[in-house]
Amino acid sequence: MPREDIHTIAEAVSELLRPNFDNIEKLIEDTCVKKVDFQKVKSNLLKQHYEMDGLKQYMKRENLRVCNFKPEGDLTDAVVDLFNHMAALKPPIQNTGADGRSSSWIVDSSVGPIVERSDISTCHMSNPSKSGAKPQILVRFVSRQVIRRIYLNKRKLKSSPNEVYRAAYITDDVTPLRLRLKNVVSNIQGVEKCFIKDGNIHCDYKKVHKILYSLDIYFNVLKVDITDDMLKVLGVTDYL
Repeated sequence: MPREDIHTIAEAVSELLRPNFDNIEKLIEDTCVKKVDFQKVKSNLLKQHYEMDGLKQYMKRENLRVCNFKPEGDLTDAVVDLFNHMAALKPPIQNTGADGRSSSWIVDSSVGPIVERSDISTCHMSNPSKSGAKPQILVRFVSRQVIRRIYLNKRKLKSSPNEVYRAAYITDDVTPLRLRLKNVVSNIQGVEKCFIKDGNIHCDYKKVHKILYSLDIYFNVLKVDITDDMLKVLGVTDYL
């Protein structure tokens, strides 16, 4: 077939289809764009964001952070000494001194160690170059059983006769999102005593103790409205 005839046929077909181009374009738009539920897509993205945070927190279960403690010498030996000093503390027979103030606790040398160096997998300073931040030591253990023993004794540090140990405190190693959420929950009206344990947020809400296990049901458990300010603090506004 001559080239001229092919061109003539193509022009004729194009003329026949041209009136339907708008309809074809609208059909494509309706199928590919308008029928997509963007709110549902964003909701699924937020859910995946929560699930990813849960996986990150799961990876931190064997970790603790020792805060406001910057020893000299070997870091691992120093935190082992701290943990065992803490476990050996006991209240004095006389709880108040001559001036009526509470006495420091004493160290019971008969108490054996609760942590050995072999119980620690890794130990290092966290963000040592961050300006103005309190020193934090990230400690990863080989077993969560050791962490439980530490948690049973960690409140004793406040009564230590050693000033350096007394200033230190021990916390969970949590994801930034959970830490931000803890701050949000702490500011909810009716919430008293909010803290993190085992990666979950605990709080007393209207005199009832609540444990918030999963990020995506926190506000359902507390039965409070989520405000824009809360979402900004959590950093999840892009998903909503």
